[in-house]
Amino acid sequence: MAIEKPISQACVRNQGPILEVLKNHMKTPGNVVEIGCGTGQHAVHFARHLPHLYWQATDQASWLKGANIWIEEANLSNLPPALCLDVTLSHWPVLDADYVFSANVLHYMPKAQGTGYFKGISEMLVSCGSLILYGPFNQQGYTSEGNARLDSWLKTDIHRDAGLWELSEVLELTREHGLAAEKDIAMPANNNCLIFRKS
Repeated sequence: MAIEKPISQACVRNQGPILEVLKNHMKTPGNVVEIGCGTGQHAVHFARHLPHLYWQATDQASWLKGANIWIEEANLSNLPPALCLDVTLSHWPVLDADYVFSANVLHYMPKAQGTGYFKGISEMLVSCGSLILYGPFNQQGYTSEGNARLDSWLKTDIHRDAGLWELSEVLELTREHGLAAEKDIAMPANNNCLIFRKS
């Protein structure tokens, strides 16, 4: 049975603002590993506009067929097929990354899995490599009614221990795994891009 090409309207809305951040923070040619590529729309958009980067999309197995429809149609030399990477597992694919990009992933997983997520990212990054983390974060509570509704939905429909992270929790955990915070960039719709560098 044919797989329908997936479309995320959130990707359509946020890919322009995110691209502007990536242009400023991914200037040097190198390898990017995207964790949680979802539909694959971000991978195609960013690889097309950042041809100096080799963009490796990854996600859980259930997302790969849909993402690879986008990737195969794009037919970009710097965008290979998406690979399976389940952040909830202890063993990740062996990939060396100058940059790791992850959008709207952290709040979908139970909080207890955050340690493995940042540990895996740190091990994947080369020395002085960068992590760009996009999504909504609490800052001593919700920053908008929309984020509060999202958090409630995540806890009800995804996992009772999922949900938005306090920014301070993210900074503490990244620091524990050798990722030094460099920038916090406010984005549309009460999101942020957090930039870290592996020390």
